[in-house]
Amino acid sequence: ESKIQRMIEFMEEDTRQRIDQINKKSKEQADLISQQLTITETRKVEAETEKLMKEVKQELQVNESGQLNSSRLDVLHVRDQVIQECLQKCRQELKNVQNYPEILVSLIKQGSDLLLSKNIVIQYCAGDEQDIEKAVKQLQQIGFTINLHEKKISKTDYIGGVNIMTADRKINIENTFEKRIQLAYKRRSPDVSAILFEDHSLLW
Repeated sequence: ESKIQRMIEFMEEDTRQRIDQINKKSKEQADLISQQLTITETRKVEAETEKLMKEVKQELQVNESGQLNSSRLDVLHVRDQVIQECLQKCRQELKNVQNYPEILVSLIKQGSDLLLSKNIVIQYCAGDEQDIEKAVKQLQQIGFTINLHEKKISKTDYIGGVNIMTADRKINIENTFEKRIQLAYKRRSPDVSAILFEDHSLLW
């Protein structure tokens, strides 16, 4: 009976050890699975966070770019207003220019030189008749043959000057004050910008 009792105790002990081993392995496997799940979820969260951060960064860059472009357009608009005011002052001064008939003579000569002919047609604006008459008389005295165009230059944006054409009217030289202002401004725009604005990199 004592021997049987010892065998029973041995079997119970062996069973407990096996159960402990099974529990230990089960716990280890459970911990490993839990760890793997944690790593997987962590990586997933990190990926989603990184994606979200990229989207936020891109949105910020777009907003900053939009604000920069908006500011740049505002600067350009203000600078353009300043330049247009300067050009308008030039126009006002030219409207009150002295010795206008002599200036017309010079403008007509320039156009004639470009056309390589003294036989020309002059187009002018209504209101300049007396000054044109004086200029034509001077030019006729030095060999010019001048006919006056029956159609006058439109008064829209007109501040002075003439159009000079070949006798057949196929070639026209626009030599009005407005045209000269625009040509001069186009040629000297960097210089004008440098004078008016300390930093003119945004303008040109």
